Amino acid sequence: MRLKQSDYNASLEAINQAQANNGVNRKSLNEMVLKSEIDGYVVDVVYEVGESVGAGYPVVIIRSIDNTLKVGIAQKTLL
Repeated sequence: MRLKQSDYNASLEAINQAQANNGVNRKSLNEMVLKSEIDGYVVDVVYEVGESVGAGYPVVIIRSIDNTLKVGIAQKTLL
């Protein structure tokens, strides 16, 4: 069975389009980096993996190192 030239051309075009889309998607993925302006700890992740989030909405909640409170509990209190 021989492939028609038109089918071959259509398949080739589909491959080229898929490769172009892959390049665009990889570029977008590489640009999706979250950076914080402060040093701190992640205390909550607001969205699940795969959810769409609009620009400007919080994705994680970070507590600043400067706002960390250390609390001690006496051993006898735990017993």
